[in-house]
Amino acid sequence: MLDARPKATLERGAVADIYRNSLSKIPSQFGRLVYLARLRSSNSGKYEHAGLAQIFGENEADKALRKQHVLIFQTWLDMSLSAQLDDLRSYLGSLDSNRKLTLDTWQKLGPYRGLIPLNIVVPQKDLFLSNMRAMMRTLTAEVGLAWEDPIA
Repeated sequence: MLDARPKATLERGAVADIYRNSLSKIPSQFGRLVYLARLRSSNSGKYEHAGLAQIFGENEADKALRKQHVLIFQTWLDMSLSAQLDDLRSYLGSLDSNRKLTLDTWQKLGPYRGLIPLNIVVPQKDLFLSNMRAMMRTLTAEVGLAWEDPIA
């Protein structure tokens, strides 16, 4: 079924829809990054969200999710390191898993690298990873783990 609405209206509608119905319900910026990154296929890089695709079509859903991922990522980078650390602590506190186990796993796997949108420039990517390493050093020390940098 073809939609007669202009492309810009569809994209704004899809962007607003994903924010209103999903992202606004996630209390931490880091949690929003995790949510959006999980919607991206690790094989194709395409974002997939059945509900959004059903309303706006697969291509518009992908564009809206891609746009939101970049916006949330840039919002995260615009936060001070202290604010990022507080937000990350909030995210960790919302998980059902043990914080020490989570941080130990993150040290070994570095899964936060997968939170970076595909079209982010290298300096932003480097800043994100540098900040994550600094926060991981702090958080692992708080739970009594020795810091092991998975990126090194």
